[in-house]
Amino acid sequence: LSLGKKKVLIIDTNFSNNALTRELDGKLALGGHNIASDDFMEIMRFVRPTRIPNVDILGCSRGDYSPSEVFPEGRFINKLKEIGSQYDYVFLEGSAMNQYTDSKELTRYVEGVILVFAADSVIKPWDKESIAFLEKQGTRFIGSILNKIKTENIN
Repeated sequence: LSLGKKKVLIIDTNFSNNALTRELDGKLALGGHNIASDDFMEIMRFVRPTRIPNVDILGCSRGDYSPSEVFPEGRFINKLKEIGSQYDYVFLEGSAMNQYTDSKELTRYVEGVILVFAADSVIKPWDKESIAFLEKQGTRFIGSILNKIKTENIN
């Protein structure tokens, strides 16, 4: 998307493992309850550009938080449309759906879900349960990403 000159915002809501915030030098905002209001400018001051052209990040603190705790009564989440109007794409990175309820909580706020699977593991019954959950909720399942692929295995 970056190469196609699309403006992208990544919102790291993976409070159990904020690897994207750390990797992309995001400001530790969400989870630490630093965003105290749903004011657009208040939220946008925590957004940081990444080293990837056209890609910004709204980072999160690592901790034992859930989206409903960080975004009480829909605060901030209600501003996603306003924030999203500044970008071509907004991605919310969430924790593993099989291990935490966080990503399940977030599905009601998004237009679609993309699941990420690792090439070095097999699809397990709980993976199928997560897919079934998405289908049952009527969530728009956009597709999957396969990561951890070894180049020698690509044919």
